[in-house]
Amino acid sequence: MKFKIDQKTGTYYFVISAGFYPNGKRRQIKRSGFKNEKEAEKEYIAVKNEIQQETFVDPSNTTFGDFLEKWKEQKKSKVEESTFIRYERLCRLQIIPALGRMKLQKVSTRIVQDFIDTLVSEIGFKRKTCLLVTTILRDVFRFAIKKELVKVNPVQDIDLPKPNEAKIVIWDREDINVFLSIRHKKHRGKYYSAILMALLTGMRKGEILGLSWDKVDLKNGIIYVEQILESDGSRLSNKTKSKKFRQVFIPKMIKHELMIQRESQKNVPFNPHNLVFCTSRGKRVIPNTLNDVLDKYCSNLGLPRMKFHDLRHTHATLMITENVNIKIVQERLGHSKSSTTLDIYTHILPSMQKIVVDKLDEMFDCDFYCDSIELMAAGSLSK
Repeated sequence: MKFKIDQKTGTYYFVISAGFYPNGKRRQIKRSGFKNEKEAEKEYIAVKNEIQQETFVDPSNTTFGDFLEKWKEQKKSKVEESTFIRYERLCRLQIIPALGRMKLQKVSTRIVQDFIDTLVSEIGFKRKTCLLVTTILRDVFRFAIKKELVKVNPVQDIDLPKPNEAKIVIWDREDINVFLSIRHKKHRGKYYSAILMALLTGMRKGEILGLSWDKVDLKNGIIYVEQILESDGSRLSNKTKSKKFRQVFIPKMIKHELMIQRESQKNVPFNPHNLVFCTSRGKRVIPNTLNDVLDKYCSNLGLPRMKFHDLRHTHATLMITENVNIKIVQERLGHSKSSTTLDIYTHILPSMQKIVVDKLDEMFDCDFYCDSIELMAAGSLSK
């Protein structure tokens, strides 16, 4: 019988012959821990096929880099393409150079911790990126445990850098007016309209650069957000961050800017993706371009320096301070839940309490009420 029962655990296991090692020693593969013969047989067939196709992984000789490639092969079909691109980039630029040549079984918790510490101290990785690296490594070793190549996962107890408190910079109305003051200048810049769109719609950078003309309704003043440009500018995707499409109503200023933008594109020889914002040759705009453009505006105009995403935060702050219903703010920003919007912008809410108090005083004629109380108090005292 090829499947046997472990007397201690009551689970099934099997041993299969895999030929011989170079030193002449017989190679045998053992798999265990199966609940029933059906599970055992499924794994038995898979291992046997690997041996026949000469793809069986020998744990004693396997490098981390070689096994990482096998992990990537099976992972590619399980995650979004954009996610896999990020995985592949981190593997190629950071993980493989550091760990690729090591034996899989020799990668320890200390080695992984040293690697993460180096990413922080020498390269400047923040917690979010380090978390993604450890997510990759942890999943690689889970896969290795499943294949019975290692017994423990060395990534379980890794210390990550402390969370960074992201500093949000908000332009006030005076700042915004300074930015708007260059609207009539001849050399205001090619991507002025893109910056203004982020400021007055709250759209994300990828949503703006992925916007095509067929999703712009100038007559009714609506933009349909159904496509984004990936963060590395490599491709367009019809999956937005919140995984749902939305419509954004635009003010007259944006409608006017879009009409100018469309007119200017008559000189673009070829725009295959029908993009609202493209290069002079009709190609996709590299997202980092807008970061550089915004930084230049801040420097030239003496405005508070901010990240591009802070334009979105500025838009949200304007709406909330103008008492726009939080549900409307949520829908306009494309958050999946209004609680998400509240969590992000709780810093604005305390300052708004003064507005509430002022409105209460106005509703109930505070001055008359206070005068009446003072007169009553004065009368009581005179008695």
